[in-house]
Amino acid sequence: MNILTVITPSHERLYREFFLKNLPQDATVLEKHLQTTGSGTYLSNEWQDGVTAKLRWALEHLDQSQEGSLFVLSDIDILLYPSLSMGDLAAEINRPGLDIAFQRESARSDWHEVNTGFYVARNTPYVRELLARALKLCESSETRNDQTAINSILDPADFNVRWGLLPTRYYARSQCFPPPRNLVLHHANCTHSVDQKITQLRRVEASNHSSVGRLLLILSEVWDYSIDGRLFGLIRRRLLGKR
Repeated sequence: MNILTVITPSHERLYREFFLKNLPQDATVLEKHLQTTGSGTYLSNEWQDGVTAKLRWALEHLDQSQEGSLFVLSDIDILLYPSLSMGDLAAEINRPGLDIAFQRESARSDWHEVNTGFYVARNTPYVRELLARALKLCESSETRNDQTAINSILDPADFNVRWGLLPTRYYARSQCFPPPRNLVLHHANCTHSVDQKITQLRRVEASNHSSVGRLLLILSEVWDYSIDGRLFGLIRRRLLGKR
């Protein structure tokens, strides 16, 4: 299965040191290199160029690939695990008969916001229209954000009919900590800089080798969430039963 990625100079290190480390043998990475300048921090011009390029790259691939064929679009601030199976990933979309299945933004079962950093999709008119509409919306918005665009377009009536969500083992940091023990990938979202992402992924790598490492990961995450105020917000939402 093809995995589409967009690589900017600021994120090249993430791609080389983490993303490619455990690439499944039955996966082929199709790279799109974007020559931009800047640090690639969240919502920077370079970041916005990158997420918009993801939509263009996916649409270009759809124009060149066979109708009904599957592909993955993935950010590169992601650590893949040897347990990741492209066959299992294909089953996540084939079994329920979906057109596209996204990584979850939250682990809550009643929260259907998608994370566009990792998804598996098939070449169908529905997917082509979804991505084309998202690109058009990004290009006309003051702040270009593919995730915001796609979430604003997805119809709740199509949930588990046309689109769906991957299990939490396809993990994103925004799903809350600690990561599940059976994860097949770790997406270092909810971080603002490349250095923070590298620190996050190194912690995750260390946590998989010992109980002490996992404990240190949890403590480090608590500290980070406390520093930027998200821990208080998370506790408040849990107590109030809100997302």
